[in-house]
Amino acid sequence: MKIVENLIYLILLLLPTYLIRFDIFGVPFTLLEALILITFVVWLIKVRKLPELGWWKWPLLLFIMAGLVGSIFSPDIIAAIGLWKAFLIEPMILFLMILSVKPRFSKMVLALALCAFFISGVAIVQYITGYGIPAPWNEPGPEYRVTSVFDYPNAVGLLLAPIATLILGYIYFAREKKYKWLFLMTFVLSIGAMLFAQVDGAYLAVLASVVFFGLFTKWRWLVIGAFVIAIIASMFIPQTKDIITFQDSSGEVRLALWEGTINMLAAQPFQGSGLAGFPETYEEYKLNRHVELLMYPHNIFLNFWTQLGILGLLWLLWVLIKIFYTGLKHQSWRNTIILGVFVTIIVYGLVDVPYFKNDLSILFWSLLGIFTVLNSKRFRTLQKPKNTL
Repeated sequence: MKIVENLIYLILLLLPTYLIRFDIFGVPFTLLEALILITFVVWLIKVRKLPELGWWKWPLLLFIMAGLVGSIFSPDIIAAIGLWKAFLIEPMILFLMILSVKPRFSKMVLALALCAFFISGVAIVQYITGYGIPAPWNEPGPEYRVTSVFDYPNAVGLLLAPIATLILGYIYFAREKKYKWLFLMTFVLSIGAMLFAQVDGAYLAVLASVVFFGLFTKWRWLVIGAFVIAIIASMFIPQTKDIITFQDSSGEVRLALWEGTINMLAAQPFQGSGLAGFPETYEEYKLNRHVELLMYPHNIFLNFWTQLGILGLLWLLWVLIKIFYTGLKHQSWRNTIILGVFVTIIVYGLVDVPYFKNDLSILFWSLLGIFTVLNSKRFRTLQKPKNTL
């Protein structure tokens, strides 16, 4: 069991290794996928027993069904199966292993912090030297944006924002102060990396989680007041006003994207566009003023609906409602931290794609897994399954 636990920490530490790709007998894999599958094989050998699923039995079944719908109705079934493997099956395998071996929350935080430290460190070096930034973001001027180890700037914020929130929550709420200075340094570097990547949604999402955390402190009313004042003040600053009201170029693209997506979903609400099918299906419904090619609708709810059909959207709503209900009803400092991370994911997800990427789907299910472990009694609503492997 200990070796599986350590391998889980290694997976979280090496989330960006999905960028290292290769084929095995003609089947495409990433190094991150290989780590997950190796861990799974070790788990099968060492444990050989399904974890208690409890409440999760039906959401897992629904998610698998949603993946099948997303694959069957995709215009590119081969690509869809690949995404189903990477974004659904493998994250769920990791989820099951977390339920089984029950890794320590503090060590998961440490592994993710070390991952963020590396990513943000590379981004800071990029910003100073300009080395390794791909076009068109490497040109001097307002569009100069770091990408760290990734191919595009938004990927920096999508991974760093939830980890930065996790670290911040741990610094404030955790009684254990081990690695405090490492966590604090990593948080500062992560915020710097997000600023240099110019990912507005990322640091606004982290700010939203700060407000959420503030509700669980003695300064809650001060936090609420400061938040209201900040919102009012931002409406008098042209740059922030344009961002909040979607009047900047990025906001206008998203408004057009969402309108076209809604038109598409109105025509085929059950199946959506299918996994890997959004660009092709959306082409028929996009507005004339929207010329940018995007892989997803850039809204967490529309993302799940288009990729996995209405079943995928229902799954997302079901799971989010369940964890927030559980976490708020049974408050603990660990629950507060994890809910804060989900606040970041949801807020950022209103304008981007915080799930449908290898590292992000693994992070999402890892959070669901450790939250379930920490609240195991509250998810144990079904009889313990007798299945063994």
